[in-house]
Amino acid sequence: MMTTRWDRRFGPSAMIWLSLACATAVGAQAEGGSPSAIAPPVAQQTADCARPTYATDQLVCTDAALLALDTQLAEMITVRGQAVEPGTPWREEQKAWFDRRSRCAFLADHRGCVAAAYQMRLVELRALASPPGAGNHVRCVPDLAVTITGAGELGSRSLLDRSGRIALVAFPTGRGPWQPFVTWQARSKTVRISSLDGTTIASCELERRDL
Repeated sequence: MMTTRWDRRFGPSAMIWLSLACATAVGAQAEGGSPSAIAPPVAQQTADCARPTYATDQLVCTDAALLALDTQLAEMITVRGQAVEPGTPWREEQKAWFDRRSRCAFLADHRGCVAAAYQMRLVELRALASPPGAGNHVRCVPDLAVTITGAGELGSRSLLDRSGRIALVAFPTGRGPWQPFVTWQARSKTVRISSLDGTTIASCELERRDL
């Protein structure tokens, strides 16, 4: 049986849902009625192992290590109420993160991409929920932050604004299968903060060269 690109990304269940939706609409029109709407799959924030539709959900739900990461993430979101604030441009909202995580199915290293996605997401949410650590004073253009923390988990660094709130959490620039939403790169006393598409968010000058 030939496996299509659709199957690899969304899994066979999504094709079944689409076929049912089309069949229902055509049947209703043939009987002279208006097409009946079939609700699309419910928007997800973490894996749905009861009805795994996406190829990445199917991977997560059959891999003990990935499932443990997904369970941790679901607990942080639903039980602890930890989530990225909506409308914050340099923090990826959970639904957007989930959609990107699902697109790991297109990559050769599907599992590596998914594992890194979960690990970085957990680090980011933990950082946002915890008091920021000590850091260096910086002068950023534009004036996004005044402090950058020392290296945390997975090399992450938080940028704090003038009120002491975390403006963003950035990860080192790398070449792994998963691309962080925000990255940092240090050269001498300058730290460049970039978005997912490579656009510079801010260029920050350190007061001390000990980053």
